[in-house]
Amino acid sequence: CKGFYRLLDHPALSAEVILEAHREGTLHRASGCGEKVLLAVQDTTTLNFSSREKLEGRGPIGGSEKTTGLHLHNTLLIGAQSGKVFGLLGAKIYARSPKTRKQQPPGSRNREPIEQKESHRWIESFGLAVDCAKRLRSEESEALVVSVGDREADIYELLKEAREHREQGVGLIGALPAQPSSVRGLRTSLGRFGEVSPARPPKAQSAPYAWDPSTRS
Repeated sequence: CKGFYRLLDHPALSAEVILEAHREGTLHRASGCGEKVLLAVQDTTTLNFSSREKLEGRGPIGGSEKTTGLHLHNTLLIGAQSGKVFGLLGAKIYARSPKTRKQQPPGSRNREPIEQKESHRWIESFGLAVDCAKRLRSEESEALVVSVGDREADIYELLKEAREHREQGVGLIGALPAQPSSVRGLRTSLGRFGEVSPARPPKAQSAPYAWDPSTRS
C-alpha cells in the first residue's frame, strides 16, 4: 500500500500519463473490431469531495459554496452496432474557481474566446474523436467515428470544427434526447440529423453545418 502511495507521489506520474496508456489500449481494442460506426460519447459529471476538507484543488460543483469537488469530462468509445465499450479516449479533470466567477462583470464570459471558456472541453473531446479516426484509418479501418454530445455541446465553434473534418471520417451529433434508452437509441438518432445552417454569431467568419453520417459514401 505504501508503495502505491509512493508511485502516486512520483513527479513523473500524472493523470495525462495514465490516460495515455488507457487511450492506447482503447484504440488497440477498436482497431479491427469490424464496427462500421464508432461512437465517441462525451459528457461531464461531478465528483463530490465536500467531506474531504484536506483535499487540495477542489472547486464548487453545485449551487452552494459548501458543495465542492471536481468536474470530469469523459470521452467513451462505443461500437454503434454491438454496443461494445472499448474504453476511454480521454478524460478532462478540472475544478472551477469561485473567485474568478464572482469577480467577472455580468456578460463578460460570453465575450471570452472559446479557448478560455469551460465549454471548450466539448471541442477538445471532438479532437480526440478526430485523432481516433486518423489512427484507425492509418491501420486500414473504414470505421466512421461519430462524436456524440448532449444539448450543452450545441455551440457554434464545435459545429465549425466538425465541418472542417467532415471529409476525414468523423461525424458529429449534438442535442440528443436527455436519456437515450440504449445504444440502439443513439443509432436511431444517427439517421435523424441532416444538413442544417445554424445562426452565425456576429464575430464568426462563416456558417458551418452538421452532416448526416448515413449519407457517407
